[in-house]
Amino acid sequence: METVASTVLRMEDRVPVDVLVVSPNAKLRDELMEKLCLPRWRVGEASGGAEALMRLREHEGNDAVLLLDPVLPDLNTGEF
Repeated sequence: METVASTVLRMEDRVPVDVLVVSPNAKLRDELMEKLCLPRWRVGEASGGAEALMRLREHEGNDAVLLLDPVLPDLNTGEF
């Protein structure tokens, strides 16, 4: 007997999730961008806190995931 596997996509799986990766470490950003890819994730990157804040303002009102490296030189992540 033959089994047909059906793929059911949930609504939240159809729309990519915006992710902003913030780190001064270019290798870390590259590795995360390689692993988090379309169609599930739409990834942006920033090398520092000031750039991250600018990008967040550009996407104001949209939901997104923010991945912050705790060793950002220009942003105290504990206060963020």
